[in-house]
Order: sequence, then C-alpha cells, then structure tokens
Amino acid sequence: MPTAIVVGATGILGREIVLELSKHRQQWPTVHALSRSKKEEFAETVIHHHIDLMSAPDEMANDMRNVQGSYVFFAAYVQKDTEQENWDVNGAILSNFLQALVKTGAISGIERIILVTGAKQYGVHLGAPKNPMLESDPWLTDSKWPPNFYYNQQNILHSFCKEYNKEWTVTYPNDVIGYAVGNYMNLATAIALYALVSNELDSKNEGVVFPGSPTFYTKFDCFTNSRLHGQFCAWAALEPRTANEAFNVVNGDTESWQNLWPKVANYFGTKVKPNQFKSGAGSSILKYVSGDASSTSKLAPEPPITTQASAIGLEGTPALEQSVVEQHIDLEKWSQRRDVKDAWSRIAEREDLQEDAFEKATWGFLGFVLGRKYDLVISMSKARKAGWTGYADTWESLEGHLDGSSTVGGRSLVVLFLVCGLNTDIHASNNGSRQESRSNEEAGSRWSWPQGCSDKAQQDQRHIVVHEDLRCASSKVFKDFLQQRRKIIDGECFPCTENLDAITADVTVWDLSVVESCIHTACRPGDSGMTVQIHVQCTVKPELLTQSRSLIFHKIMW
Repeated sequence: MPTAIVVGATGILGREIVLELSKHRQQWPTVHALSRSKKEEFAETVIHHHIDLMSAPDEMANDMRNVQGSYVFFAAYVQKDTEQENWDVNGAILSNFLQALVKTGAISGIERIILVTGAKQYGVHLGAPKNPMLESDPWLTDSKWPPNFYYNQQNILHSFCKEYNKEWTVTYPNDVIGYAVGNYMNLATAIALYALVSNELDSKNEGVVFPGSPTFYTKFDCFTNSRLHGQFCAWAALEPRTANEAFNVVNGDTESWQNLWPKVANYFGTKVKPNQFKSGAGSSILKYVSGDASSTSKLAPEPPITTQASAIGLEGTPALEQSVVEQHIDLEKWSQRRDVKDAWSRIAEREDLQEDAFEKATWGFLGFVLGRKYDLVISMSKARKAGWTGYADTWESLEGHLDGSSTVGGRSLVVLFLVCGLNTDIHASNNGSRQESRSNEEAGSRWSWPQGCSDKAQQDQRHIVVHEDLRCASSKVFKDFLQQRRKIIDGECFPCTENLDAITADVTVWDLSVVESCIHTACRPGDSGMTVQIHVQCTVKPELLTQSRSLIFHKIMW
C-alpha cells in the first residue's frame, strides 16, 4: 500500500491533500505531513514532522530522518517581494528538499512526485492570456517577461526525476477557494469581511457594491475548490495516464461575478445595489466612478496573449493592449477608512471576535482577483481525457467555505453570520446546504428565529455551533430544520433517528465507547481525534427561552 509525504501540509492546498489521503486509510495507511508548525489535529494515520524548508539539505535531511514514502506531494511555497526572489527562493526550497530525500535514502522508495503550482503558469498575473488556457500553451520565457518561479520549479523537478528515474505530475489550480488555519490569503474570508462590514454600514438598505472591475463583472473566470484539488492529487498520484504530465485543475464550470455576486449578497441577507456602477458604459472605470475611492493599475506592458497573437490572427487588434486592474472600490484604501474600521470594531466587540483579523485580510489580493478586466477560461479537457471526472460547483464551493470552513479570530464565519443581525435567518451545515426563512408564516412548520433574536446574542449567552455531518436522511429533526436533500445511510443509527426536541436546553451526547456499533461511520468522529461524537441540541438558558432560542448542530471537539 502506498504511503505519502505531503510538504506544505498546513497551507490551503496542502491541508486538503492531507485530509483527502487520511480519509482513505486502507489505501493510504501512513501520511507524513511536513510543515514548519503543527496548526491542527489530523487523523491518527497522519504523522506530523517539523521541517524548515529554508534550511540547507543536510539540516532538512536531519528533520526527515524518519520520513519514508512512495508518493511526494509538494504544495509549499514562500511569497517574496519580487519575482526574482520568488524564483530563487522557491526553486531552492524544492531543490533542497529533493536533495534531502537523497541524503536520507528515502528517494529509493519514491515512485512519483506531485508538484502543486498554479495558473500563474499562463501569466494571468501579467495580463490577458489566450483563452481557453491549455497545458500546451508556450511558457513565457522571453526576457521581456519577469521570472516565473513555477517554471524554475518544474525544470528542477523534471531534471531531478530524469536523473533518479522517477515519475512526476504537476497541477495548475486557479483562484483557489479554500481555508487553512491562520491563512487569510483566501477569497472566502476576505469576501465575507467585506460583505459583513458593508452590510453594517448600509443604514439605508441600498445593497452591497461589487468592489472590483465593472468590466470583469460580466467576464468569465474559473475557480478551484481546494477540496477538489486534493481529490485530484490523490487520484493523479496513482493514475498511470498522469505520469510525467501537467494538468489544469479547476472546478469544471465557468463562472462570472454577475452570477456570483447576487448570490453573495443574498447569502448575507442583503441585495446588490441596483446602480452599483452608477451611470455610463465602456471599459474605463472612470466612466463609472471617480475620486479617491477607485483605482487603476497597469500590468505588464504586453499581455501574455501576445506570444500567440501572430499564430491566432490577432496582430494589430485591441486584444494586445496593455491590461489593467481596475477597482471600483479600492479595497486597500477602503479597509483603512475610519468608518470601515469602526464598523469592524463594533462587529468584533459585539461578537467577541479577534479584532486584528480584519487587518490580516489580504485586501490587495482580493482587489487584484476582482479587478482584472479580462476573461480567465481554463480548459479541463486534458484531465478529462486522462480519466478525471471530478467536478465542483463554484458557488456551492464558495458558499460551503463561507458556511463553515473559514474562520475569523478562531470562530466559524457561519457563527459570525448567524449572530450579526442579518436580515435572513440561516440554518447551516458545513457542506453548504442551507435553508432560509423570513417569517414563521413563510417557514410553515419549520422552526425559525424570533424577531430580534440575534441582537440579544451576547446578552443571552447563546451557544451557537454547527453540525459536522448531516448526511443521514433518517434524522427527522435534521431533515425538518436543516437539510432537506440528503442521501440515506444504510443501517440504523439511533442518534440520527432520535427526534430531538427543538426547545430543550439540554445537550445530548453519545459516548462512542458504549455505542460505537450503533452509529453510522459517517456520523462518527472519524479522523478528528475526538472521543465523543456529538449530535447536539442546544438553546439558550431555560429562563431566557421566552426571549430567544436557537437550534443548530455541531461536532464539538474536546
């Protein structure tokens, strides 16, 4: 049976590779997770090892003296200030790691090395690419382009594998939707913070404004669900047809913010401001908004599409003009406004959140992602031909991470959403399925939050948490209150079939040491390391039930 070595195990993509491999313990009985620090608990099949990727090969080899595996997943990178520094440093950490494998002798057992890179492969950070982007597109190696460290890493990998007769696979994800502890460079967290503060400031209920490019708002983009990418890596490691090949790894749909942004607004209980871009038409942001609130910045003098312009007949066309990033609302400027900071401070104090979370958000990154004014369409044809069938709906991916995967100050964002006084009541689970009810009449027989409930959250000391796995359709209370579309899990599981009382103040738990054989595998603690699986019903203290109550479920960890 194969064993795995995951480098960069605490990053957004590396973490999901570890989680995916640890789900299949019969196939992957041992997973070595390598990172500078241990940020969370994984399954017992996962062994964490401290490693400093900035160290020399000898020192790294000493840290890896007990690490053996047959498949390496390299998902680490170091962000530096310049592209030349990125080239040098990220090339060095990969090269030194590979040399450490040689020094420990672990290289003898390695069959394949999977390297995680990204769509910067196509120069999407430099301007408009040729669409759709294909793995066969030429690399941007001319001196007019800045160094691309992905090219350096791939060259290092190719040379090493040729020397030691090993196989390799490379992935190109794009605009990743995911989460990692302490990592704020992700779309879901920044979007959530922006929407929350905007909603807090929207006293006239005019709606939330898309902060990016008015032009990009109606153009196309392709995203990568971090969990889907982890699944792809696990599949590709063992698939013969993926040996010595590079693959795009995106969700499989093509999205646009004209479709996503209204859903984001609705999620937060608001709407899109009808005239969010004011008057005017055309590509220039100056026709939509003027003043210090907006910004434009030029990218590379020539967009990447120029490398293929002659071959595809685009010489002399506007497609070759210099690309720009235009922000309808410059998010870095916005995040420094006094009213914005004050609004966040109110939210953080009201909900007992870590106040510096707002400052840690990568506003420049979100501004760039939303401000590009060119299409980003990435083909999955090569992976499909190799046998990959995975797919993720982009909105459901984003919604799922908004619901339960991202954190602000250590608390689930969905908890933050639930207690921030939104206009809609949300019953949530971590897989993104959600029901909304605006009144008891509209909800019918479903339970809903009484008017003003969220305003009393801190006063009432409500215990609001989210259930980990609601897949069993046997549970009446889950079906009625939380999640209607679930599959049946074979067998009987009395925690699931128990019809919990919707207004009890008690917390009901089941000790697995007593009833393990009676609980569905999907309803057990699984890889989390818990000793008790919780199907929890909790409300406010009994004496406060007349003022407010809540019903929501969670996997509680001790």
